[in-house]
Amino acid sequence: MLKHTTRLAILCSVIAIASSGGVRAAQPSPEDTEAVAHAKQLFQLLRDDKVEEFVKEFNAQMAAAATPEKIRSFMEAVRQQAGGFESFIDERVDRPQPGITAVMLGCKYEKNGVNAMFAFDAEKKLAGFSFRPRP
Repeated sequence: MLKHTTRLAILCSVIAIASSGGVRAAQPSPEDTEAVAHAKQLFQLLRDDKVEEFVKEFNAQMAAAATPEKIRSFMEAVRQQAGGFESFIDERVDRPQPGITAVMLGCKYEKNGVNAMFAFDAEKKLAGFSFRPRP
C-alpha cells in the first residue's frame, strides 16, 4: 500500500509540474547578479591590461601576494595558451564558505574554453582569482 501511495504522489507531482509549464530555473539573487557583474568588470580590466586598476580591488592578502608584473605575466600566458577572448559561455555563483563568494565565468577563447574564477571576501574585495581550462 505504501508503494502505491508513493507512486501516486510522484505521479501527481509530475502532472502538476507538466501542467504548470515545467520546471523553471530560479532567478539569480540580487547579490549573485552583483557578484557576476563585479567579476565581469574585473575580467574586462584584465583584458584591457588595466592591471593597476585591477589590483586596487585586492584584499590585503592578495595585495601582499600578487604584483602587477606577476598578473601581466599570468595573463600573457593565458593569451598564449588560449588565444583571444571571444565570449562568455556561462556563469555560476557559489558560496564555498561563510564570507566568500566565488564567481565562475565560463569563457570561449580562440583555442579552447577557460573557466575564469573570482573569489570575493565579505567586503567584496578580490580574495583570489584563477583561469583554468574548461573540462
